[in-house]
Amino acid sequence: MKNFEIFRYIKKWRYLIVLICIAGAVLVYQYAMAKQVYTAQTVLSYSNSEAKSGMTPSGDVLDVNEIYSSKVITGVLEDLSLTTGADSIRSRCSVEPIISEDEEARKEAILKEGEEYVYYPTDYLITFGVDSDYSQEYAATVLDSIMENYFINYGEKYINQTVLPNNASNIESGGYDYIECAEILDTSATEIYDYLYDKKFHYPDFRSATTGYTFTDLYNMYKEDLNYNIPELYSKILNQKVSKDQSVLIKNYSNKISQYGIDLANMKEKIDPLYDLISHYSLKSKEGIQYHYGKGTDSDNTNDYILKDVYDEHTEGAQRTRINTETTYDSLINNYVNLEISRQYTQVDMEHKQNLLSIFRDAVPPTDQDAAIAEIEEDMAALIKRLDENYKIVEATVDEFNQYLGASNITTLTSINVSEKININLYLILAVFVFLICGCLGAIVLGRIQDFVEYLLYKDRKTGLNNRAKCDMLINHYAE
Repeated sequence: MKNFEIFRYIKKWRYLIVLICIAGAVLVYQYAMAKQVYTAQTVLSYSNSEAKSGMTPSGDVLDVNEIYSSKVITGVLEDLSLTTGADSIRSRCSVEPIISEDEEARKEAILKEGEEYVYYPTDYLITFGVDSDYSQEYAATVLDSIMENYFINYGEKYINQTVLPNNASNIESGGYDYIECAEILDTSATEIYDYLYDKKFHYPDFRSATTGYTFTDLYNMYKEDLNYNIPELYSKILNQKVSKDQSVLIKNYSNKISQYGIDLANMKEKIDPLYDLISHYSLKSKEGIQYHYGKGTDSDNTNDYILKDVYDEHTEGAQRTRINTETTYDSLINNYVNLEISRQYTQVDMEHKQNLLSIFRDAVPPTDQDAAIAEIEEDMAALIKRLDENYKIVEATVDEFNQYLGASNITTLTSINVSEKININLYLILAVFVFLICGCLGAIVLGRIQDFVEYLLYKDRKTGLNNRAKCDMLINHYAE
C-alpha cells in the first residue's frame, strides 16, 4: 500500500477543495446578509439652560420621544419621497439617555441614603436601524432627515417662530370686491411686515443659506409694497370708484359699521364702570393715606411707609432686594388700558368703513369703466403674484431660521455614523479558513480511502505488485 502523504492527497483533490471554499463562503455570506442590521446613530445634546431641569426654552416639559413623533416622521417621508409607512420608520428609532459614571455613582449614593433621586439627562443617543433590505446610505439619510425635521419642529413649538399665514393667496377665490381685496392685501402684508421687523431687530445677522436673504432684505421687500404698490392700488380703486357689485358692497359695509357700533357700546359698558372704580379707588387712597401707607397714627412717623416693606429687610452687599408685587389697582389699570386700546382701534376701523361707505354709496361709474376695471385687475393680479412669491421666500427663510434656533438650543455632539451588526468581511475570512481546513481534511480522507481501495482490489498480497485486473486496466489505457 502507498505511503501516507498529505500533500499528495491535497494536490490530487485541490479543485474540490477550492470548490468547497467557494460554496462555503457563498453560504456564509448569504446567511450573514440575512441577519445584517445597519444602525445609524448620533449623540444629541440639549444646550439650553432649562434642559438641566427637564424643561424646554418655553417652559414646557421636555419630551425626547418627540424626536420620532408623527409630525417629524411625516416630514421625513415628504422630504425623502418614501412610500413606506410612518410606523415602519418610528419602530426602528430609539432614544437612550447618556448618563456618566459619576452620575451613576451619585445616584447609588443618594438611593443608598434613602433620599429621592432626580436627574434630567441632557445628552441622548439617537439610533435608527434597518435590515439588509436597505443600505447604509439609506439609514444615514433617514436619520439625518429625522434630526433636521426635529430641529424645525422643536424651534416652531418651543421657540415660537412660526410664519404668519399668506391671506393674499385666497383673495381671487373668495368673491371679494376690489376695495375689499385691497384691504385684505394691506392687512396681510402689514402683519408679515411687522413680523419681519421684529425678526430683523432681534436677529440682524441671520442670513438664509437657501434663499440668500436676511430679515432686513425681506422687511424692505414688504416695505416697498406697503409704501408704494398697495397705496397705488387703493388710489386707483377709490379714484375710479369701481366695484364688482355696488349694492352688495354697500350692504357689507353697513353691516360691518353696525357691528362696530355694537362692539363699541359693549366696550363702553365695561370701560365706564371700570373708570369709576379706578377713580374711587384713587380718592379713597388719598383720603386715608396715613392709614393705608403709614404705620400707626403717629404723625411724626411720616417717613415710615408700608412701601418700604416692598423691599427685603436683609441687604445683599449695599443694595436691598426688591420684591415683585402687583396690587388690585395695577390690575384695574391694565384692564382699563387694554379695553381703551381696543376701543380706539375699533373706532378707527368704523370711521374708515364709514368713509368708504360714503364714497361708494354716491359713486358714479366712470365713462371708461371697462378699461379702469381691466387696469385694476391687472395691477391686483401682479401684486398678488408678487406677494405670493415674496411669501415663499419668507417661508423658506423662516424654515431655515427655525433650524437655526433649534440648533442653537440643541447640538449634535457627533456626526451621523453607521455601524454593522455583522462584519461581513470577517465572516468571509473565517468561512474561507474553516472550509479550507475542512476541504483539506476531506481530501486527506478521500485520498487515504482510495489507497486502501486500490490496495485491496488491485494489489497482489504476496508480491505487492499489481494484480491481473490492474494489469488489464493499464493495457487498455495504453491501447487507447
